Formats: sequence, C-alpha cells, structure tokens
Amino acid sequence: MTPPFGRSLVRTTRLWVWVAAAGTVLLLVMGALLVTGRSPARARPLVTVETTYAPGQAIPVSSVKPVVVLAQPLDADTAQVTCTEERHSQSREEPRVLDVGPETYPELTTVRDTDSGEDWAFVVATGDERLLSSVVCEGGGVERFTTMRAHDPASDRGFGTKLLLVAPLLALTSWIAHRVTRRREA
Repeated sequence: MTPPFGRSLVRTTRLWVWVAAAGTVLLLVMGALLVTGRSPARARPLVTVETTYAPGQAIPVSSVKPVVVLAQPLDADTAQVTCTEERHSQSREEPRVLDVGPETYPELTTVRDTDSGEDWAFVVATGDERLLSSVVCEGGGVERFTTMRAHDPASDRGFGTKLLLVAPLLALTSWIAHRVTRRREA
C-alpha cells in the first residue's frame, strides 16, 4: 500500500507529464516563430513617447544600442528630412548625414504611441556606432521628432534558438516523469 504522501507525489508527477508536454509544444511554436521572423509581436511595434524634439534640436542617442527616430505629422515628407549625426568630442570622425528611409527596418513605416494613440512615421535608424552622442533632424515639414529603441531581429532569433534548445529538455522531463509514474501490471 502506498502512503498518502506517495499518492500525492505520483498525482503531481503525472500532472507534470501533461504540463511539460504542453510546454514543449509552446516552446517549439514560439521558437520557430521567433527564428523565422514571423512573430506576431512584430506586426506593428508600439512605443511610449516620453520626450519630443523640435526640428533642428539635438536628439540624444545611445552609442551602444541602435535608436529609431520617428516624426509627426504622418503626412510629412520624411524622404526630405535630413539627419546629421553628432559625435562625442573624443571621436576623430567627421559628422555625416544619415540615410533616411525605412530600408533598415522595413516593418517600421508607422509606429503607434501606447499612451496617446498617436501614429508616428519612421525617419531613420542609427547604427550601433561608437562615440555617437546625438542626431539632428530637420526638413520635410516635420513638426516634432521622438525616438524609440530599435528592434534587433538578431535578438529574436537568438531567443528563439534558446527556446528550441530548451524544448527537447522539457520533453525529456515529461517522458521521464511518464516512465516513472506509469502503472505497472501486476
């Protein structure tokens, strides 16, 4: 006869078989979506606008992570916007004009602000260049600019790969739990 604690442990382990099996399927699906770039989260990025900048005003950017510059109004001609990078004083490189347009991030034509519900148009994305301190944008009939962190597809692929690597381990724990708790014929 199995003690009461033993029956509870067996029941819990049998439940784990199903939880781990469902988790395996979830990890495989999410990993595949992230690795192939078909994640539903990438359909239309959302951003929270905290600070806006006037045309010609220096927009501070991080020199570590890429930043996307957005503009309003939506009907502004963003192709006519000129953005020039400004570098830290330690840099020996000359400031250059950035290529404006959605070629870098084609999925970012418009972005919605989560707080106000306003739409913003994509202007330019900075690279992960060293010693970049700010970007100055103007022209094209733009009334104000803002920034958001650039979405890095490589980070999605990396996380998706990790999910795909963990899924077999979860399946293995499900299989082991099933083998340990199966009913034995007397």
